[in-house]
Amino acid sequence: MSDKRFAPPDFDDMMQLTDLIRELYEKVEKMEAVIDEEVAKTTTEVTTNPNYFVNGKAPSMELVKSTYQIRGLDGNLFDKRMKLAEVKAALEVMRGMIDIYITDSANARASVV
Repeated sequence: MSDKRFAPPDFDDMMQLTDLIRELYEKVEKMEAVIDEEVAKTTTEVTTNPNYFVNGKAPSMELVKSTYQIRGLDGNLFDKRMKLAEVKAALEVMRGMIDIYITDSANARASVV
């Protein structure tokens, strides 16, 4: 390895990292499904419940998309979206670690030849 400031994890650590990445991908998919379900329920609620009507009419879909579908009826959707963003950020960092490992391994092989 050419740069002593950086030491990529060993192979066993990388295998653990790939397992963690798989788990995070699964978590992202599940979180997105929960958010989608919540958006659907929220949309149905605000377009059919007269308590949300404006001047006796259901709110426009543009209003629903720009307000209720972002934050939810009680702010819960916004919180779920923020947690999803945190998981996605962690996933990106781990992907970067894998990319660095791949590059470092290729460079090490190239320098041997």
